[in-house]
Amino acid sequence: TRTADGSAEGFLLLQDTSAALANVGIATWGDRVEVFNLRGYDLSRGALYLGQSFMKDSLLRINTTNSLKGWSQWPVSNSVYFREGPVIKGFEWYDTQTTTILSNVAFQNYKTVQYTTNPADWWFTQTPCAFRMLSHSDQYKPEKTMMVTKGITCTDCDMGTCSGSSCSGGAFFRLDETYRGSSWLFNWLDFDGSVIRHVQPAMPAQPYLIGSQPDWWRLDDSASWREPRFNNPW
Repeated sequence: TRTADGSAEGFLLLQDTSAALANVGIATWGDRVEVFNLRGYDLSRGALYLGQSFMKDSLLRINTTNSLKGWSQWPVSNSVYFREGPVIKGFEWYDTQTTTILSNVAFQNYKTVQYTTNPADWWFTQTPCAFRMLSHSDQYKPEKTMMVTKGITCTDCDMGTCSGSSCSGGAFFRLDETYRGSSWLFNWLDFDGSVIRHVQPAMPAQPYLIGSQPDWWRLDDSASWREPRFNNPW
């Protein structure tokens, strides 16, 4: 990615972008991108970036009233694709060669939703997540990686509940616990504590490291997973 005249390295600038009822809002595999004021509605995957990226002042919202009975995250009508397709998520962290900064990003309505009263219906429920951590690779470990968030909000989201060091429920995060290097090493810096304090409001406003595999990141016996493990990475 270079400047307009090609004389130097530059950033692709995307500003005031809107996307709705689609599989992906913005996805880039370029070297550098800056995204300002993204508005995404009912997207299967709101945004994902490789390389160096910065996203600010953006909104990702699902479960609007854009379609029948509010079922609007997936613009498909095929039950096989629904069952085997990727998880619905707001922002997906890549697991290698990324430097990603998110500032003032709002998520809305990321929670388990029951759409019909018949469990046999192929679209009976959905459990989306605001953040998904990609962890499929054992060949490519996180390299030159910095993932930082600040000013994150999640309105009407399923945060789960915590009592002491024991937590349950929640659809805010998802990290598939696989025995691969990218899953073991995944982490991001919650710079102002806005992510952690959504789940545990009593925690002080300060930086927190959100890690993945407990056997890799645990420093002592007081550190514990937030259950269920596949939803929450610390």
